[in-house]
Amino acid sequence: MNVHGILREHWLHVAYHFVVDAIIFAVSFVICSVIVEEPWLLQGKLLGYFPGVVLGAFALPCMIYIFGLYSPLSYKQKLLSRAVIIACCMAATALVVMALCKRRLKSAALGGRKVR
Repeated sequence: MNVHGILREHWLHVAYHFVVDAIIFAVSFVICSVIVEEPWLLQGKLLGYFPGVVLGAFALPCMIYIFGLYSPLSYKQKLLSRAVIIACCMAATALVVMALCKRRLKSAALGGRKVR
């Protein structure tokens, strides 16, 4: 039921935060990659990282939404509990990205052969 546009505003709020979180994740991953690697060595690797970064940029906001942090009532939760939820979501997303990137980079190093 939509009362005075409240439901519509809620979904705009959720969509806005979803997109912002995805962009922040993707940009921070690229910035950290540039800091860790030499920029001229990174050009080929970024293409290998791309599927993992896109998946991570989509997975992180999904997990945050599932745990209810996009809810208008999430401000009533304690700061520590929200921080723990975000840390767990970041850790799970990092595991997904590292697994996917490692598999693709190993496959590329082997000349495109499948990796077991």
